Formats: sequence, C-alpha cells, structure tokens
Amino acid sequence: MFQIPKIEFQNGAFRLQVVAQSIPFGSLVFICGPNGSGKSTLLKGLSNILSASLPKEALYLSSQFYPQEGLCGKDLLDLYEVHTSPFLDLGLLEEFKIESLMLHPLESLSSGERQKIYLACALFHKNPVIALDEPLNFLDLSYFKILKKYLLKYLSQGRIFFISNHDLNWSLSFKDSQTWVVFQNQIGLQGQTSEVLSDVRLKNAFAIDTKILTLDNQRFLIVE
Repeated sequence: MFQIPKIEFQNGAFRLQVVAQSIPFGSLVFICGPNGSGKSTLLKGLSNILSASLPKEALYLSSQFYPQEGLCGKDLLDLYEVHTSPFLDLGLLEEFKIESLMLHPLESLSSGERQKIYLACALFHKNPVIALDEPLNFLDLSYFKILKKYLLKYLSQGRIFFISNHDLNWSLSFKDSQTWVVFQNQIGLQGQTSEVLSDVRLKNAFAIDTKILTLDNQRFLIVE
C-alpha cells in the first residue's frame, strides 16, 4: 500500500491540491480532465512522492519525450537497465512489431514506432510504480488491445499504474480500474471508473452530459 500525503503541487502559477490517500498494489488509476487541468503536473508530482518510498525513482513517461539524437531502442533498454528487470517480456516487442526497429535511430522512426518503443522501455522498467502520460498517443487502435493485455498482466504482478488518458471508453474497458478527474485545481471526482464516468458531476469538468450504455456485456460511454 502506497501512502500519498496531503500535498499541493505547483507548476509556475498553477497549483493543484491533492488529499491524503492510500493506493493498494495492483491498482490502475486513470487521470482525466480538460486540457490544462493539471494532469501532467499531477503525474510528475506523484512520481516524485513515490520515488521517496522506492529503491529507485518511480518511472514517469512524458507525453512529449525527446531522446538524444542518435539513440536507438536498444540504447534506451540499456539506459533503463531492463535486462535485470523481473518485468522484462520480449513478447511485447514482437506484438508491438518493433523487434526489427530496436537498432534504428529513434529520429528515423515514425511517431507511432517511437511511442511503442518508449512504452516497452517503461513497462520493462524494474520499478513497480509507473506513471504514463497519454500512452495512447500516436498508436493505431489495434495496439490499444495489446497495451491493455500487458497492463493487466503487470497489474496481476502487483504493479501500480497512473495513466492520463483522453479515451474514456478505453479506461472504461478496464473492469477494476479507478478514475480521478482533475478540475478546479483539485481531484474533483474519484472512484471506480464506471461510477465516476456515469457521475452527473462529470459535466462540471467537461461541460458535457454522459451516460454509460451496456451492449453485449461491454460498457460504452455515450456523450448526449
């Protein structure tokens, strides 16, 4: 169980207040909110807090990652020291179709190819707590399912993931996830994802009306 203290994160003139709470191992927490609400600030701040409780820093993967020119995927794996990680699973490289790209300079690859390499390096990292900022960026829909598969696998091994995400239906597809909605300089809503995304107060954050529709045992968020 990780303890998050009551704290205020600051980024320039922007401030975000967070109440004290406990996060069990094996938790997936989605962080959503309108643009500029402080999702990235929250992820960075949580990573810094959790780092104090871990042997090494909790890993934060930014939505805008700019590696040094000339680096390739294999270099990143070395930098992340994944070769001794209990979470190394080369099957992900195969399913992401990036095995043959690991020796290519990252700047020569497409945005989607680079994103899959960054995600693999993050998921292979040896630390149990990972913060991912918009991991679906640049990914084709076919890779959403693969990323979900590996997240569920790692969650079953007791890892904790904090993920900012704009695709609320992808969040809803995770049965046991939590969602935190950031607005008005605080986490204004939090709880089980299905409950939060059907809460009438969601309109306060996004200025939209929503409801959840169940079809063939699948839940979908509908904007009314």
